[in-house]
Amino acid sequence: MREWYQLFLHEWQIKKAKGLSYPKAWLLPDCALEQLFYGVSPVEYFTYEFYRKGLKKRRAYAAGRKIWRLYDALNPDEYAHFLNNKADFCKKYTAYIHRDTLFSERADLEQFKAFIRKHPRFFAKPYHRSGGIGADIMECGEDEAPELFETLQKKHYQIEEIVKQCEELAAFNASSVNTLRFLTFVNAQGGVEILSLAGMRFGREGMIADNVTSHHGIGCNVDARRGCVCTQGMDSEGNLYSIHPDSGLPIVNFAIPEWEKIRAALEEIALVEPHLRLVGWDIAVNAAREVVFIEGNRRPDPIAFQCYGVGYWDVFKGLKTRHKEKK
Repeated sequence: MREWYQLFLHEWQIKKAKGLSYPKAWLLPDCALEQLFYGVSPVEYFTYEFYRKGLKKRRAYAAGRKIWRLYDALNPDEYAHFLNNKADFCKKYTAYIHRDTLFSERADLEQFKAFIRKHPRFFAKPYHRSGGIGADIMECGEDEAPELFETLQKKHYQIEEIVKQCEELAAFNASSVNTLRFLTFVNAQGGVEILSLAGMRFGREGMIADNVTSHHGIGCNVDARRGCVCTQGMDSEGNLYSIHPDSGLPIVNFAIPEWEKIRAALEEIALVEPHLRLVGWDIAVNAAREVVFIEGNRRPDPIAFQCYGVGYWDVFKGLKTRHKEKK
Protein backbone atom coordinates (compact mmCIF):
# COMPACT_ATOMS: atom_id res chain seq x y z
CA MET A 1 0.00 0.00 0.00
CA ARG A 2 2.84 2.41 0.76
CA GLU A 3 4.19 2.16 -2.80
CA TRP A 4 0.76 2.84 -4.29
CA TYR A 5 0.34 5.85 -2.03
CA GLN A 6 3.69 7.08 -3.36
CA LEU A 7 2.41 6.44 -6.90
CA PHE A 8 -0.41 8.92 -6.52
CA LEU A 9 1.89 11.51 -4.97
CA HIS A 10 4.40 11.07 -7.75
CA GLU A 11 1.70 11.05 -10.44
CA TRP A 12 0.68 14.56 -9.47
CA GLN A 13 4.31 15.72 -9.44
CA ILE A 14 4.84 14.39 -12.95
CA LYS A 15 1.66 16.02 -14.24
CA LYS A 16 2.64 19.35 -12.71
CA ALA A 17 6.21 19.24 -14.04
CA LYS A 18 5.55 17.91 -17.53
CA GLY A 19 2.00 18.92 -18.28
CA LEU A 20 0.49 15.46 -18.50
CA SER A 21 -3.27 15.21 -18.71
CA TYR A 22 -5.08 12.77 -16.44
CA PRO A 23 -3.60 9.30 -17.09
CA LYS A 24 -5.21 7.12 -19.74
CA ALA A 25 -6.97 3.94 -18.68
CA TRP A 26 -3.96 1.72 -19.42
CA LEU A 27 -1.45 3.67 -17.36
CA LEU A 28 -2.12 2.29 -13.88
CA PRO A 29 -2.53 -1.34 -15.01
CA ASP A 30 0.72 -1.01 -16.96
CA CYS A 31 2.46 0.29 -13.84
CA ALA A 32 1.00 -2.60 -11.83
CA LEU A 33 2.26 -5.17 -14.34
CA GLU A 34 5.77 -3.69 -14.21
CA GLN A 35 5.69 -4.08 -10.46
CA LEU A 36 4.32 -7.61 -10.61
CA PHE A 37 6.73 -9.02 -13.21
CA TYR A 38 9.86 -6.92 -12.68
CA GLY A 39 9.50 -5.37 -9.23
CA VAL A 40 9.57 -1.85 -10.66
CA SER A 41 8.19 0.58 -8.09
CA PRO A 42 5.57 3.18 -9.04
CA VAL A 43 8.10 5.94 -8.37
CA GLU A 44 10.58 4.29 -10.76
CA TYR A 45 7.84 3.84 -13.36
CA PHE A 46 6.93 7.52 -13.37
CA THR A 47 10.43 8.95 -12.90
CA TYR A 48 11.79 6.97 -15.86
CA GLU A 49 8.64 7.69 -17.90
CA PHE A 50 8.08 4.03 -18.67
CA TYR A 51 4.65 4.99 -20.02
CA ARG A 52 6.53 6.50 -22.99
CA LYS A 53 8.90 3.54 -23.51
CA GLY A 54 8.71 0.08 -25.00
CA LEU A 55 9.90 -3.05 -23.20
CA LYS A 56 13.44 -2.95 -24.62
CA LYS A 57 14.10 0.59 -23.42
CA ARG A 58 12.52 -0.16 -20.04
CA ARG A 59 14.84 -3.09 -19.44
CA ALA A 60 17.84 -0.82 -20.12
CA TYR A 61 17.24 0.80 -16.71
CA ALA A 62 18.70 -0.42 -13.43
CA ALA A 63 15.25 -0.69 -11.90
CA GLY A 64 13.11 -3.11 -9.96
CA ARG A 65 14.18 -6.30 -8.28
CA LYS A 66 17.17 -6.99 -10.56
CA ILE A 67 19.18 -4.06 -9.19
CA TRP A 68 18.22 -4.81 -5.56
CA ARG A 69 19.19 -8.48 -5.99
CA LEU A 70 22.53 -7.38 -7.40
CA TYR A 71 23.20 -5.13 -4.42
CA ASP A 72 22.30 -7.93 -2.01
CA ALA A 73 24.52 -10.43 -3.82
CA LEU A 74 27.53 -8.13 -3.77
CA ASN A 75 26.96 -6.84 -0.22
CA PRO A 76 26.18 -9.87 2.01
CA ASP A 77 23.80 -9.53 4.96
CA GLU A 78 26.45 -10.32 7.57
CA TYR A 79 28.41 -7.19 6.61
CA ALA A 80 25.49 -4.92 5.79
CA HIS A 81 25.31 -3.43 9.30
CA PHE A 82 28.52 -1.50 8.64
CA LEU A 83 26.51 0.57 6.16
CA ASN A 84 22.94 0.31 7.43
CA ASN A 85 23.71 1.24 11.03
CA LYS A 86 25.14 4.75 11.32
CA ALA A 87 26.91 3.98 14.59
CA ASP A 88 28.63 0.91 13.14
CA PHE A 89 29.56 2.89 10.03
CA CYS A 90 31.31 5.62 12.00
CA LYS A 91 33.18 3.06 14.11
CA LYS A 92 34.29 0.98 11.12
CA TYR A 93 35.32 3.94 8.97
CA THR A 94 36.40 6.31 11.74
CA ALA A 95 39.58 7.38 9.91
CA TYR A 96 37.48 8.74 7.04
CA ILE A 97 34.62 10.64 8.69
CA HIS A 98 36.64 13.62 10.06
CA ARG A 99 34.06 14.72 12.61
CA ASP A 100 33.04 13.95 16.19
CA THR A 101 30.04 11.67 16.61
CA LEU A 102 28.04 10.29 19.52
CA PHE A 103 25.40 7.55 19.48
CA SER A 104 22.73 8.10 22.09
CA GLU A 105 22.05 4.40 22.74
CA ARG A 106 25.76 3.70 23.33
CA ALA A 107 26.50 6.78 25.45
CA ASP A 108 25.68 8.11 28.90
CA LEU A 109 24.67 11.58 30.05
CA GLU A 110 28.21 12.61 30.97
CA GLN A 111 29.47 11.74 27.50
CA PHE A 112 26.63 13.77 26.01
CA LYS A 113 27.51 16.76 28.19
CA ALA A 114 31.14 16.52 27.12
CA PHE A 115 30.03 16.47 23.49
CA ILE A 116 27.79 19.55 23.75
CA ARG A 117 30.47 21.49 25.63
CA LYS A 118 32.59 21.07 22.52
CA HIS A 119 29.71 21.26 20.02
CA PRO A 120 26.73 23.15 21.52
CA ARG A 121 25.19 23.26 18.05
CA PHE A 122 25.13 19.88 16.33
CA PHE A 123 23.53 17.75 13.63
CA ALA A 124 21.15 14.96 14.70
CA LYS A 125 19.65 12.12 12.70
CA PRO A 126 17.94 8.78 13.44
CA TYR A 127 20.17 5.69 13.33
CA HIS A 128 18.18 3.65 10.84
CA ARG A 129 16.52 6.28 8.65
CA SER A 130 17.74 7.42 5.25
CA GLY A 131 17.09 10.19 2.76
CA GLY A 132 17.52 12.92 5.38
CA ILE A 133 14.21 11.99 7.02
CA GLY A 134 14.16 13.05 10.68
CA ALA A 135 17.42 15.01 10.44
CA ASP A 136 17.70 18.21 12.44
CA ILE A 137 20.18 20.79 13.72
CA MET A 138 19.93 21.22 17.48
CA GLU A 139 21.40 23.46 20.16
CA CYS A 140 21.77 22.48 23.79
CA GLY A 141 23.30 23.83 26.98
CA GLU A 142 24.15 21.75 30.03
CA ASP A 143 20.94 22.73 31.84
CA GLU A 144 18.81 21.22 29.06
CA ALA A 145 21.11 18.23 28.55
CA PRO A 146 19.31 15.58 30.69
CA GLU A 147 15.92 16.14 29.05
CA LEU A 148 17.26 16.31 25.49
CA PHE A 149 19.52 13.30 25.98
CA GLU A 150 16.57 11.22 27.17
CA THR A 151 14.62 12.26 24.06
CA LEU A 152 17.53 11.42 21.76
CA GLN A 153 17.85 7.98 23.31
CA LYS A 154 14.15 7.24 22.97
CA LYS A 155 14.21 8.24 19.30
CA HIS A 156 17.48 6.39 18.60
CA TYR A 157 19.40 9.42 17.39
CA GLN A 158 23.01 9.85 16.38
CA ILE A 159 24.53 13.29 16.88
CA GLU A 160 27.45 14.70 14.95
CA GLU A 161 29.70 17.69 14.74
CA ILE A 162 28.44 19.92 11.92
CA VAL A 163 30.67 19.62 8.87
CA LYS A 164 32.13 22.97 7.79
CA GLN A 165 32.36 22.56 4.06
CA CYS A 166 34.90 24.15 1.74
CA GLU A 167 34.23 27.55 0.19
CA GLU A 168 33.44 26.22 -3.28
CA LEU A 169 30.62 23.99 -2.00
CA ALA A 170 29.33 26.44 0.63
CA ALA A 171 28.97 29.11 -2.06
CA PHE A 172 26.04 27.20 -3.59
CA ASN A 173 24.17 26.84 -0.29
CA ALA A 174 25.65 27.34 3.16
CA SER A 175 22.71 26.07 5.22
CA SER A 176 23.27 22.45 4.13
CA VAL A 177 26.30 20.32 3.40
CA ASN A 178 26.36 19.82 -0.37
CA THR A 179 27.44 16.24 -1.05
CA LEU A 180 28.72 13.96 -3.78
CA ARG A 181 27.73 10.34 -4.46
CA PHE A 182 30.23 7.89 -5.94
CA LEU A 183 29.95 4.13 -6.44
CA THR A 184 32.91 1.81 -5.94
CA PHE A 185 33.21 -1.83 -6.98
CA VAL A 186 35.76 -4.28 -5.57
CA ASN A 187 36.56 -6.75 -8.34
CA ALA A 188 37.71 -10.37 -8.09
CA GLN A 189 41.36 -9.32 -8.10
CA GLY A 190 40.83 -7.05 -5.11
CA GLY A 191 41.12 -3.89 -7.18
CA VAL A 192 38.82 -0.92 -6.73
CA GLU A 193 36.89 0.51 -9.65
CA ILE A 194 35.12 3.86 -9.42
CA LEU A 195 32.01 3.48 -11.55
CA SER A 196 31.19 6.05 -14.18
CA LEU A 197 27.88 6.81 -12.43
CA ALA A 198 28.32 9.67 -9.98
CA GLY A 199 26.22 12.53 -8.73
CA MET A 200 26.09 15.71 -6.69
CA ARG A 201 23.38 17.37 -4.65
CA PHE A 202 22.94 21.03 -3.80
CA GLY A 203 20.75 22.14 -0.91
CA ARG A 204 18.25 24.99 -1.07
CA GLU A 205 18.36 28.17 0.96
CA GLY A 206 17.37 27.59 4.59
CA MET A 207 17.33 23.80 4.31
CA ILE A 208 19.59 21.80 6.64
CA ALA A 209 20.17 18.91 4.22
CA ASP A 210 20.59 18.52 0.47
CA ASN A 211 18.29 15.52 -0.05
CA VAL A 212 16.18 15.91 -3.18
CA THR A 213 12.95 14.35 -1.92
CA SER A 214 12.84 15.29 1.76
CA HIS A 215 14.60 18.68 1.68
CA HIS A 216 13.87 19.97 -1.85
CA GLY A 217 17.48 19.68 -2.97
CA ILE A 218 18.80 19.69 -6.53
CA GLY A 219 20.60 16.67 -7.96
CA CYS A 220 22.87 16.42 -10.99
CA ASN A 221 25.25 13.93 -12.56
CA VAL A 222 29.03 14.06 -12.34
CA ASP A 223 31.53 12.89 -14.93
CA ALA A 224 33.61 10.53 -12.78
CA ARG A 225 36.48 10.64 -15.25
CA ARG A 226 36.89 14.43 -15.44
CA GLY A 227 35.56 15.35 -11.99
CA CYS A 228 32.95 17.90 -13.02
CA VAL A 229 29.16 18.23 -13.19
CA CYS A 230 27.94 17.05 -16.60
CA THR A 231 24.16 17.67 -16.51
CA GLN A 232 21.72 20.31 -15.46
CA GLY A 233 20.37 20.07 -11.93
CA MET A 234 16.95 18.54 -11.33
CA ASP A 235 14.59 18.76 -8.36
CA SER A 236 11.95 16.28 -7.20
CA GLU A 237 9.32 17.76 -9.52
CA GLY A 238 11.47 17.45 -12.63
CA ASN A 239 12.41 21.14 -12.89
CA LEU A 240 15.80 21.68 -14.53
CA TYR A 241 18.40 24.21 -13.44
CA SER A 242 21.51 25.42 -15.26
CA ILE A 243 22.24 27.76 -12.39
CA HIS A 244 21.47 27.35 -8.70
CA PRO A 245 18.15 29.17 -8.09
CA ASP A 246 19.29 30.70 -4.79
CA SER A 247 22.99 31.47 -5.23
CA GLY A 248 22.94 32.08 -8.98
CA LEU A 249 26.08 30.01 -9.48
CA PRO A 250 26.38 27.85 -12.61
CA ILE A 251 25.81 24.14 -12.00
CA VAL A 252 26.89 22.67 -15.35
CA ASN A 253 30.67 22.10 -15.59
CA PHE A 254 31.23 22.90 -11.91
CA ALA A 255 34.64 21.43 -11.08
CA ILE A 256 34.59 19.13 -8.04
CA PRO A 257 37.05 20.43 -5.42
CA GLU A 258 39.93 18.16 -4.41
CA TRP A 259 39.05 15.68 -7.14
CA GLU A 260 42.31 13.71 -6.95
CA LYS A 261 42.01 13.45 -3.16
CA ILE A 262 38.47 12.12 -3.55
CA ARG A 263 39.57 9.43 -6.01
CA ALA A 264 42.39 8.31 -3.70
CA ALA A 265 40.10 8.25 -0.67
CA LEU A 266 37.50 6.17 -2.53
CA GLU A 267 40.12 3.60 -3.51
CA GLU A 268 41.20 3.34 0.14
CA ILE A 269 37.85 3.20 1.90
CA ALA A 270 36.42 0.58 -0.46
CA LEU A 271 39.01 -1.91 0.83
CA VAL A 272 38.36 -1.33 4.54
CA GLU A 273 35.65 -4.01 4.26
CA PRO A 274 36.18 -5.71 0.87
CA HIS A 275 33.19 -8.03 1.40
CA LEU A 276 31.07 -4.94 0.67
CA ARG A 277 31.80 -4.92 -3.03
CA LEU A 278 29.38 -2.33 -4.45
CA VAL A 279 28.86 0.71 -2.25
CA GLY A 280 27.51 4.20 -2.80
CA TRP A 281 29.52 6.74 -0.80
CA ASP A 282 28.21 10.17 0.21
CA ILE A 283 31.10 12.61 0.43
CA ALA A 284 31.81 16.24 1.28
CA VAL A 285 34.97 18.32 1.29
CA ASN A 286 35.50 20.28 4.49
CA ALA A 287 37.13 23.66 5.13
CA ALA A 288 40.45 21.93 5.86
CA ARG A 289 40.27 20.36 2.36
CA GLU A 290 39.75 16.88 3.80
CA VAL A 291 37.51 14.33 2.11
CA VAL A 292 34.68 13.68 4.57
CA PHE A 293 32.64 10.49 4.22
CA ILE A 294 29.12 11.19 5.42
CA GLU A 295 27.80 7.65 4.99
CA GLY A 296 27.95 4.51 2.89
CA ASN A 297 24.95 2.99 1.15
CA ARG A 298 24.46 -0.74 0.66
CA ARG A 299 21.70 -0.18 -1.90
CA PRO A 300 22.30 3.24 -3.48
CA ASP A 301 19.21 4.27 -5.39
CA PRO A 302 20.07 4.63 -9.11
CA ILE A 303 17.16 7.03 -9.71
CA ALA A 304 19.51 9.98 -9.22
CA PHE A 305 21.68 8.81 -12.12
CA GLN A 306 18.91 7.73 -14.47
CA CYS A 307 16.38 10.55 -14.30
CA TYR A 308 17.68 12.22 -17.46
CA GLY A 309 16.14 9.74 -19.90
CA VAL A 310 18.98 7.19 -20.10
CA GLY A 311 19.14 3.81 -18.36
CA TYR A 312 22.41 2.39 -17.05
CA TRP A 313 21.74 -1.29 -16.41
CA ASP A 314 24.67 -2.05 -18.74
CA VAL A 315 27.01 -0.48 -16.16
CA PHE A 316 25.75 -2.82 -13.44
CA LYS A 317 24.87 -6.09 -15.11
CA GLY A 318 28.39 -7.45 -15.52
CA LEU A 319 29.51 -6.75 -11.96
CA LYS A 320 28.06 -9.90 -10.39
CA THR A 321 29.95 -12.11 -12.87
CA ARG A 322 33.15 -10.11 -12.59
CA HIS A 323 33.33 -10.37 -8.80
CA LYS A 324 33.34 -14.20 -9.11
CA GLU A 325 36.08 -14.40 -11.73
CA LYS A 326 39.14 -16.39 -10.75
CA LYS A 327 42.04 -14.36 -9.48
